[in-house]
Amino acid sequence: MGIIKTQQEFIGNSKRSGIPKGLQRISFCDYLRNFYSVKQIEIEPSSFNGYQKILENHIYPYFNERNIQFLAISSDEINTYLSYKLNNGFSSSTVKKHREVMGQALRSAFEKGWITDDIMSSVTNIVPDNSEKSIKSIPPDLLDSVLSFAEGTDVYVPVMLSVRYGLERAEILGLRWSDIDVEKREINIRNVVIKGSSSAYDIHPAADVAVRTLPAFDGDLAILEDEYAKQIELRKNNSNYCRKFYDFVVVSRNGYLIGPDNLSKKLNDLMRENNMERVSFSDLRRAYAASLVSMGFNNRAICSWLGVKSISTIGCEQNMDFVDNQICMIKNALEFYRKEEVEKNESAELS
Repeated sequence: MGIIKTQQEFIGNSKRSGIPKGLQRISFCDYLRNFYSVKQIEIEPSSFNGYQKILENHIYPYFNERNIQFLAISSDEINTYLSYKLNNGFSSSTVKKHREVMGQALRSAFEKGWITDDIMSSVTNIVPDNSEKSIKSIPPDLLDSVLSFAEGTDVYVPVMLSVRYGLERAEILGLRWSDIDVEKREINIRNVVIKGSSSAYDIHPAADVAVRTLPAFDGDLAILEDEYAKQIELRKNNSNYCRKFYDFVVVSRNGYLIGPDNLSKKLNDLMRENNMERVSFSDLRRAYAASLVSMGFNNRAICSWLGVKSISTIGCEQNMDFVDNQICMIKNALEFYRKEEVEKNESAELS
């Protein structure tokens, strides 16, 4: 028997190949469903939810309508899909994500010998256009202004955690009272709360790179202790107060965990009430990161503080001028953190 040269030949010879019988008549969409149902345990929950939205809202409807079988998929079909999305107003960075979602599954099939063509090697590589990125112009006093507006409101603690420590929304919502060590003056990032696929939110452990311990300022610890005392008082005076989320820092007055969208709405309402442009927690985090860049801290230190692999994921490459007291506050925190790390390393070397 000669070498099978094309995918069409492979379809005709599938019974004599090593392809599982269940895949011989399966649709491309069903193959993707099967692939990601198995792959789910290897993917971070937040990333997997993103994949699911791309599949359910875009890839499945497109390929189901065309009734394309798994063994009939080709680079031409993938390229046509990508072009269709680009021509319908989707950004190149978004279409690149669609390409990768399909690419993971097709590369796996090729490596297992289920398809003979390395389809993705012939699929157009999508290069994001940097001009598409519209980085919001952030005024120098944004961080201080937002914190000032938030004082006395139920969004003060979340804003404080974002402005003073650069925490992202998911980390703020995932913070627990047991993560805060007053004696050691530390805040431990261990969990996240993200938008759920079938519910308002999902609670997950933070990704390995995001698990970290940050030094806490005495003034901020006092604010957190005051917030905890308020929650204790609300529990005493409200028989309907939810017990399930006793350990969470950011909860409603009835003790329920606040969902990501709800927290963002509270921030937007705050900005609107103060006649300020709409701002997100991502904007605050980017502003915080940009201030570290402007101070001259290297990428490794910034990534360690923010719990990311690359600062490019935050979009903080711009050098921005921020008010002196905000910069000094961050600098003092980093110096404290760095001193603690040096002492730990020296102790380890001596032992």
